[in-house]
Amino acid sequence: MKPIFYIVLLFATGISLLSAPGPAWADERVAPFGFGIGTFNYDETLQHLSEKGWKFVEYEKKQFKEIDRTSPRRGENTFLKIMDHNLSGVKSILLFFGPQSVLRAILINLEPQLFAVTMADLGSKYRIIQKNLDGEFYSSDYPHILYEKNDVTIELQMYSPHRVRLLYVESLVWENYRNFLQKVYEPHRNQENRKAWMKDL
Repeated sequence: MKPIFYIVLLFATGISLLSAPGPAWADERVAPFGFGIGTFNYDETLQHLSEKGWKFVEYEKKQFKEIDRTSPRRGENTFLKIMDHNLSGVKSILLFFGPQSVLRAILINLEPQLFAVTMADLGSKYRIIQKNLDGEFYSSDYPHILYEKNDVTIELQMYSPHRVRLLYVESLVWENYRNFLQKVYEPHRNQENRKAWMKDL
């Protein structure tokens, strides 16, 4: 009877371990710089920005038209460009909102030399689901690493030798944002970089 007792005890212990909650961090939301992806609404985001002392400008996602602070369209299909974050190695931060004024994605533009250390740091926090470091620059197959936690996808992108981006986005809309950044944001960025004197060349 003893062998049967030990088998039952082992089985019961295994079931209890499987059903027990995991570590506390397993259920934590993904929140770069404290901004909860998929959980923060527009007002919560503004409050968090205020607490950090970060100023911003708001734009329409489709037309890249600046939105006035008094506009009723604020927070719906818009993005915020952070203007003064004072984070070493970070070129810019963009926060994207969907039609329900929920924070859907955050895009962080990094200094290129931070790619390797960022990749290692993310790998210690999130599960790697795809890794392609042999991609082609200036294409849709640029070098990148995909991570995942809960319902958020994190993509570290090396779009060119001089442009590294870190994208946090709800997994259900990840492909849409990836396409958006590839097809729309880059031409806008290039237009922003044009100087007035270039028209005289």
